[in-house]
Amino acid sequence: MNADGSVLKSELELVKAMLVRTYGEDEARLLLLRLRDYLKESHNLSEVCRNLRMRMSYSPRLELVHVLFRISRADGDISASELSLIQQIATQLGISTPDYLSIRAMFVSSPDSDYQILEITASATEEEAKKAYRKMVMRFHPDRLQGLDESEKKAAEAKFIKVQQAYDNIKKAKGWKG
Repeated sequence: MNADGSVLKSELELVKAMLVRTYGEDEARLLLLRLRDYLKESHNLSEVCRNLRMRMSYSPRLELVHVLFRISRADGDISASELSLIQQIATQLGISTPDYLSIRAMFVSSPDSDYQILEITASATEEEAKKAYRKMVMRFHPDRLQGLDESEKKAAEAKFIKVQQAYDNIKKAKGWKG
């Protein structure tokens, strides 16, 4: 939230909404007070990421990167400093480059975004695209997320929709029927 030098109200409102959905009003209020104090302090990013990497499995770390992009985009724009910091965090959290680029492409549009979301190149065959699409569907399909809380399910559903859109865009651009 502080990557671009200021904490904006839109970013804070997004975090508040996520906390309320996950923990309820009372707990969210307490967590926001702790967050306010935390943002005033200086932190060693490498140490924080190392601790998270040791305490969290890969999927929650990947979800954390997704949340960081959501917070960064809350003001309508993701600045270069925010992008740089998120990439640095993803690297230190041990997020693979294809996974990072896939999530980034969901938030930062480029000519290759649809391909990056599916973790394929523009030269991929129809069969390669289908295979990549199926892999991503298995990863983010809402029916496969029974153990997650509501906010995690909503985030996965948003990713699932982005995967579907990317695949549809590629099929349309390439003139594929299936």
